[in-house]
Amino acid sequence: MLRTLRVLTLLCLGCGAAQAPTSPPVSGPPSGPVRAAEPAPPNDRLRPEASFAELVHSAGQLDGRARPPAACLLARTASGFVLGGEVAAAVRPLPPAPDELDEVLKSVERVELLSAWGRHGDGNGKLALVGFTASAPARSAVALILTDQGLSLRGASGSAVTPRDGLDRNAALAALAALSSRDTAPTIFVSAEASTPLRDVYALLEVLTLRGLEVVLSVSLATNTTLPLPASATAQVSRCEDGLSATDAPEGSLSSSDILAGIAPLKESAPDCLLRGDARGAAGGRLTVSFRVAANGRVQEACIAHDELGDPGVLACVIDIARALSFAPPSAGGVLDIELPIVLRASSRAVQRAACAGSGTP
Repeated sequence: MLRTLRVLTLLCLGCGAAQAPTSPPVSGPPSGPVRAAEPAPPNDRLRPEASFAELVHSAGQLDGRARPPAACLLARTASGFVLGGEVAAAVRPLPPAPDELDEVLKSVERVELLSAWGRHGDGNGKLALVGFTASAPARSAVALILTDQGLSLRGASGSAVTPRDGLDRNAALAALAALSSRDTAPTIFVSAEASTPLRDVYALLEVLTLRGLEVVLSVSLATNTTLPLPASATAQVSRCEDGLSATDAPEGSLSSSDILAGIAPLKESAPDCLLRGDARGAAGGRLTVSFRVAANGRVQEACIAHDELGDPGVLACVIDIARALSFAPPSAGGVLDIELPIVLRASSRAVQRAACAGSGTP
């Protein structure tokens, strides 16, 4: 049986490298001379009596518009509210806010949560919430939905979050605290019925801000809207929790410098794999790749020995890169098994406050 060489140094790949997927290209202008259109004035300021429907409408108009950095997602001013932050609709055009959600929620235990990074959920949720403000990729996400009956808590399909309805803000915060580990907390997708006063949305965002939670403003699609599974869901992943296959080949060896030179392409290219998965995989995490270097220096077998990503698209991409690695031929014409721990990290960014007082712009 071959001895597996365990590379003790964690290979940290992509720390600060992955960026959110870009929006689809916009078609060019018609041919021929065209009079330059006057730019439409920003529609980010909302009156004190504004509803959630007006907020969603404003976000739809601002989607894709270049805007200066904002202090928070929703600012309260003396004249009303300001929609700040980067508007990044996960579905275009952004649907209008629904008039009624209480009856819908009675039959909905799990939801799908869409952001620019992809989806949280396994495709079995009856209701989908579409984010329209930017966020960092996250390992987990839940929904808080405001209705005229209070707050509803829903987890993404495939999660173990207990659905709850009619919560006040304190009960909702307690439920969120129970879902947070010592090191991580879920991203909160906040949505509401169309007629919900924006002041109520702001009050919820205030308490979430005080807890330091990341928030995505979102709007629901029609019930039972079919969402296609991401292409990464069908990716084939070779796993080897019990080790590589048995071989009768003699055991060879390589110097540390030869090993580091051989894995250099993996260090360079693996960060791009974060964009091959869904929202959960895009957040990154730890994994271990096992591979066998043949007598000619080529990788003849590669697989995932352990991972915390759970995203087939990301893992399959890493394996493809590992299989293409090339090393110096191991000594004695033998083969060498290597176990490589990797940390994939998405770009780090400060959590943008959900709510603040002031102008909302610098």
